[in-house]
Amino acid sequence: MNPFKWKREHQIALLLAVVVGISLGVLLGYFAYSTSRGAAGDWGFKYWIRHPIQRGAHWWGLFGGSVGASIVYLKRLLSN
Repeated sequence: MNPFKWKREHQIALLLAVVVGISLGVLLGYFAYSTSRGAAGDWGFKYWIRHPIQRGAHWWGLFGGSVGASIVYLKRLLSN
C-alpha cells in the first residue's frame, strides 16, 4: 500500500495529518518540558521553540507527525 499511489485527496489528508501532528507534538513537548521545570520555569514558549535542538522540540514534532501519519495510514489501510 504505497501512499504515492493514493488518490490526491488521501495524499492531502495524510499531509494535513502530519502537519497537525507536528503542531500538537510540539505543544505537548512544551507542556511536558514546562511542567517538569515547575513554577520557577521562566522560559516561555518562544524561547523553547527558538532552540529546538537544545530543548528537544524537534523530537516531539517528529513524534507527533508520525502519530498523525500513522492514524491516516491505518484508516486508509483498514477501509479497503
